[in-house]
Amino acid sequence: MFVYGTLRRGQRAWWRIEPHVCSAEPAHRRGTMYAFDAGYPGIVLTGDTLIAGELLQLVSPQAVLIELDAYEGDEFVRVMAEVETSSGLVPAWVYVVADASLATGTRIPGGDWCAHVSGSASG
Repeated sequence: MFVYGTLRRGQRAWWRIEPHVCSAEPAHRRGTMYAFDAGYPGIVLTGDTLIAGELLQLVSPQAVLIELDAYEGDEFVRVMAEVETSSGLVPAWVYVVADASLATGTRIPGGDWCAHVSGSASG
């Protein structure tokens, strides 16, 4: 699973996924990231911004994905997309904004949620 926002290590929802993670590594993919007023990001897979995140290997993917689908709600949909790691391109589940036309938050040009919330975002 590719996570890029509040589910990343050190972010406020990490506790939801942490017990199910057996490994994590830096990863990224191209797209467009938005910050929503409610305090979380969303991405669409179109665009050329490098989206920073982590590729997580899950112990019991089926169980945690059902839980995360409920957590992400109707605003997001889980899709399979390629992400890039130090080993190359790999397929991964990623939550994206369900309706790209509703991605009306503030665009995050640097593509890194952790940098954005810490105030050190570039771009």
